[in-house]
Amino acid sequence: MAFEMDVEAVPRLLWGVLAREVGVRPRLDGALYLADLDHGILVHPYDDRGMDVIGPNTERIAMLYREFQAWRLAYDHERMEGFFS
Repeated sequence: MAFEMDVEAVPRLLWGVLAREVGVRPRLDGALYLADLDHGILVHPYDDRGMDVIGPNTERIAMLYREFQAWRLAYDHERMEGFFS
């Protein structure tokens, strides 16, 4: 299901989805995808360690890639480096 919502609601939804991954309650069963159509970004937080960031706005994604370099997971590091170098 897709819908618009206030940005203030995002932390509660994020907590609900990530709580399922770490086994705490209350929690939500399901996946969460957040889209910012104005910036051409889609994020999928998949557990308490990370999220995938995709979209057609490669300039914005490259900026996020550089800004959050310390937070990037080692998974697929070489592939990401090749894409953004």
